[in-house]
Amino acid sequence: MPAPTEVTNVVIEKGMSFSLQFDISNDDGTDYSLSGFTTASATIRKHAKSTIKEDFTTSFTSAGVITISLDTTQTGNLEVGRNYFDVVLETSGGTKEKFIRGSAIVEDTMVP
Repeated sequence: MPAPTEVTNVVIEKGMSFSLQFDISNDDGTDYSLSGFTTASATIRKHAKSTIKEDFTTSFTSAGVITISLDTTQTGNLEVGRNYFDVVLETSGGTKEKFIRGSAIVEDTMVP
């Protein structure tokens, strides 16, 4: 069964910590089992072919919960405007499945 791909659009403030949790579900609402996956990776970049990117810190549970985060230095390195990200999980056998993709609007932070 193919992974359910969630499309999510978010706003990230430059220079601020960012964290987001996803609860992946089956069509019937039950938790999607991630028990066969061993690693997760997530990246944000200005466009698909951009070599400039930031890698999210990722974690996941077998019960379908995936968390991604960036620290203040990482968000400070992002380009203002629309960026794109995705979250991919991999099995020990090398099979990769994309679970989340979306766009992130990066805004300059207005700190007093």
